[in-house]
Amino acid sequence: MKKSIQSFLNKPDVMDLLIRNINETISTTKKDKDLLLTYRDGKAAATNQSLQKNINSFLIQLYSDEVGITNPLGPKKDEKKLLLFYYLLDDLCPIVRSLLYSINLLGICLSKLLTNSLQQKGLTVFTFTGRLYFAFDLIAADNLAVHDLGGFQKNFNHGHFCRMCYVSYEYKSIPLTNISFLLRTEISHEIHLKQVLKSNIHICGINDTSDLSNLIAFHPVKSLPFDIMHDYSEGVCMIMINSILKAFSVRRILAYAQIESRLEDFKYRQNDESNKPPVTKQKHLTNNHIGGSASQKRLLFQLLHVIFNDVIDRLTDILPIYICLREIVSIVFATKIRKPWLAYLKTLTITFHSLMIERLPDYVTAKVHFITHYSELIKRNGPPRNYWCQRFQGKHLYFKRLATRSCSFKNVPFTLAKRHQLRLALLLSYDNFHNLIDKPVSTKIINPSQLPVEIRLLLVQHQYDLLTYIESQTLIHKHVKYIKKTLFLL
Repeated sequence: MKKSIQSFLNKPDVMDLLIRNINETISTTKKDKDLLLTYRDGKAAATNQSLQKNINSFLIQLYSDEVGITNPLGPKKDEKKLLLFYYLLDDLCPIVRSLLYSINLLGICLSKLLTNSLQQKGLTVFTFTGRLYFAFDLIAADNLAVHDLGGFQKNFNHGHFCRMCYVSYEYKSIPLTNISFLLRTEISHEIHLKQVLKSNIHICGINDTSDLSNLIAFHPVKSLPFDIMHDYSEGVCMIMINSILKAFSVRRILAYAQIESRLEDFKYRQNDESNKPPVTKQKHLTNNHIGGSASQKRLLFQLLHVIFNDVIDRLTDILPIYICLREIVSIVFATKIRKPWLAYLKTLTITFHSLMIERLPDYVTAKVHFITHYSELIKRNGPPRNYWCQRFQGKHLYFKRLATRSCSFKNVPFTLAKRHQLRLALLLSYDNFHNLIDKPVSTKIINPSQLPVEIRLLLVQHQYDLLTYIESQTLIHKHVKYIKKTLFLL
């Protein structure tokens, strides 16, 4: 890890992007103190031991997950699973952070092999005078992997299933307007952990010491956040879609065939076409399992009221829950969040939790409870989009394909790690590691008279009044594709 980061930062463009982004975010939050942009703006950064020692340390985010490299329906689906650890320089700008080659392999190994060398000793690079230090901030993973890493119980259907508070499963269906639960703290966790180790029984959902307990600035209570991809895109959003589509059929508003037909015939625009969700059939609703990727599921949730715009108003009891969840999603998926929004978010999540218990009690799961903690989570760590699992999951695809193409199960971790490092060496051999694409597609020169009056006025107002302009059907700017006749929210 140390050598790969050193090689990574020896590229002039990487160091320039890091320093520029840190300076820009610090400058922005100094001017607007209500803004939460990164981990550094949350409460957790103030108590991070590594940042306290070296405030200029670069942040490193970790990710861990098991990945299956064989047919998930085959006889060896459980035998051939690998535990992968990735790392990401958290101070890169969001566009660069989202690129898969910005996510690097830490190891296909046991978690206890992680060390504190970068935090204690730092490293030297050619593109910077002085020694660079690093600080681990958060570890992203799905709920099961996080509970395994943190030493918590690995079951969400009994006992104390939440890693942020002391709620027990028997109280999960009581509205939070009528009851409240104490948040876990580092002190209370250590007290319970000592009792667990002494008595060898599980207490308050704690099973054992975390494998990462020796990592500086790591603590199971503060370093293992919830993930919006698993809790929302694949969690409560799917619960909401499933309950709405089932209600259409049960209340004889639409038959299953009509629901399927609408979902299949809906025309997605160019920007959404790549994430078009697969058709939801009757068997999927019966089994409470709607297929598709996280991006496809989130898109379906966002467009559900458009696809069923003429009938959704007839679900007078469920519609308020859907509207409430849409408002929550608009906040938690934002890249910039204001501190005053957090009180409103807390109210929304408690309202959603209470409505689910009152009107859809059969759909209340652990994730319905987890989302009530997102206001506190954001207050601690900044916007959840900075530590979600979606891009890390995209990295898995590379290793799955590699394992399949190698046609060998002898020492698979070595094969995958070696091939990945060879590919990284190739990328590092280029002049610039990050090639941010800027290019127009299908261009032509036009005169100002050919532009709408409103556009001409805007150009004059911003001092872009030129003799000719270049019009493009498609513009790719920093890996974002802007297409004519589409809408973008900036």
